Amino acid sequence: MGSLADSVLTSAEEREIALNVMEQIRRAGKLVTDPEINEYISDVGKRLAYRAQNGDHQFHFFMVQDPSINAFALPGGYIGVHTGLIEATANESELAGVLAHEIAHVTQRHISRQIQAMRGSGIMSMAMLAGALLVGGLLGGGGDMMQGALMASQGMALQQRINFTRTHEHEADRIGIGTLAEAGFDPRGLPSFFETMSRKESLASAAIPEILRTHPVSVNRIAEARSRISPPMMREVDSSLNYYLAQAQAQLLDSENPELALRRFRSRPLTETPGDIGKFYGEGLALLETGRPAEAREVLRALRKEHPNSIPLRIAEARATAAAGNAAAARRAFEDALRLFPGNVSIAHRYAEVLIADGQAPEARELLLEYLINDKLNLETTRLLAQASGESGQVADAHYFMAEYELMRRNLNGAHTQLQLALTAAEQSDEVRRSRIEARLEQVELMGERGDKRKEQESKDEEESPG
Repeated sequence: MGSLADSVLTSAEEREIALNVMEQIRRAGKLVTDPEINEYISDVGKRLAYRAQNGDHQFHFFMVQDPSINAFALPGGYIGVHTGLIEATANESELAGVLAHEIAHVTQRHISRQIQAMRGSGIMSMAMLAGALLVGGLLGGGGDMMQGALMASQGMALQQRINFTRTHEHEADRIGIGTLAEAGFDPRGLPSFFETMSRKESLASAAIPEILRTHPVSVNRIAEARSRISPPMMREVDSSLNYYLAQAQAQLLDSENPELALRRFRSRPLTETPGDIGKFYGEGLALLETGRPAEAREVLRALRKEHPNSIPLRIAEARATAAAGNAAAARRAFEDALRLFPGNVSIAHRYAEVLIADGQAPEARELLLEYLINDKLNLETTRLLAQASGESGQVADAHYFMAEYELMRRNLNGAHTQLQLALTAAEQSDEVRRSRIEARLEQVELMGERGDKRKEQESKDEEESPG
């Protein structure tokens, strides 16, 4: 049966809120752009989302560079994961458990239910508030999950807010555990992770993991979650290779500097377990970032030989090879990787970076255009395509793709400027290109007009709101 929540926000409005919040996180310098770790979290998230719904939601998973242990859901199926969360998990089922929980917040429309109380507020007002609170937390200001932020903005009584959240949290636990089991993970991962984190609640308030501030955990809640796991659901599940690689990459991202990270990876004792691969992968990446590519290549080559089907290891070795000055060998490595894993965005992204650095921008442009045809471009790959086009002498296309990049960033003014520059740069004889640019320019101008009308209406609604 439907609920009032189903009519609170349209899909377009949900997406608008989420993308505006993400842009605020990006401007704060906290949005992770490394393709390998983003691809990993997206793969795990989509594996869960596929079993958590009937296709009513499109999910988008992204990484946030922050050592605090947290994850959050935004309207429209956008789920952010802190690098600190990956570091804190003991295994992949724990990480998947947190993701399954956040997915349940979306599929059960918990966010929309709370937005019901904000009917008098504008969509962008909600986006700006949520973004400000999230970014404030990322920058050390003690942020909160979006749902809590929206409720707090309405001045609700503290007890009402706690009760409302508690109901949603228990529902997300129940559904998340079922999703974990359906997706082939150990359903004990979610209560196990929260149980581990709850032990830190006895610490000073400042030391309590952020995820416990936004997802309060009690002994009863953990016990209830465990009681929902029947014996047939229980299974021992090994963490994937990519989990250990992503965990090492998260540790590197959260380090003060790569030299310190290198010392930490090298001082980590061997455990004779699969987790040791993270130690050496992290060491290789840290060596690469400290300007020692030859050493990095040796470490990464040894790992890649042991795990020839690992995309992140192939990428890392090829990057180290290029940085060591052997561009030809690096290109062969990337070409081999693309033959083995056609269509992989991370490989194409990193290969394009190497080609551009080697003065082969036209080849990088052709490579990236293949992904444009397949509609597989993400934000950073679009930026690379604009760069490759500019360095290839395709000035009109460089501005056109930069306009697309600005549109993804919700910057209509920037997109409009880039399209005007593209039109100026396009040759008069190139009618096809000029028509494409003009059509896109008209679309952007129409978006701007609609946005102005919406803001005007929201302003009127807020003035008329009794609150």
